Amino acid sequence: MKNSLVIFTAAVIGGITGSLATGSLGTSTQPRSATLKARELVIVDENGRPAARLTSSGGETVLRFYTDGVTPAMEIGATRNPPSRFVRMMSRDGNIVAGLNSQPPDGHTTLALGDQRRPTRIVLGALGTADIPRDGTVDEWGLLFRTPGIPEPRLSVLIKSKDAARPSAAIRLIRPDGTEWTVY
Repeated sequence: MKNSLVIFTAAVIGGITGSLATGSLGTSTQPRSATLKARELVIVDENGRPAARLTSSGGETVLRFYTDGVTPAMEIGATRNPPSRFVRMMSRDGNIVAGLNSQPPDGHTTLALGDQRRPTRIVLGALGTADIPRDGTVDEWGLLFRTPGIPEPRLSVLIKSKDAARPSAAIRLIRPDGTEWTVY
């Protein structure tokens, strides 16, 4: 009987202590929300070097991935003014060699591929020209091929669609001597 009384008393004290401890820990069924505010978040590798960095500054938010802790290998980001979205891949020395850019209001999407010598060797997408304002509808889409050391594209294909009933297209070739050969 004495053992039963000790066990019963221990059970009651344990129940009361457990209830108090659980209540003070806040076991509410309400979900909790947490907010982390920072201008920069750095994820480090096993050696303490940056593997990724999320930054927000001057209206630009960028997530950068690193392979050596110093030079960005890839960026994903957005800017507010002017509004744009982008994905960029970099060479070992930090130059952009591939990029996908999109600008509102209707996209203005461009894919650029390059290398160490020419970052925009091939460009596909909305091509800005003097007669198309940046905030207007994109009416010219095309494909450009460039070679290093020559400012003008060697080959460009352009499709204009200002008049839906009469779209036009052009192919422009630049000869090795720099003269133009155009087919309309």
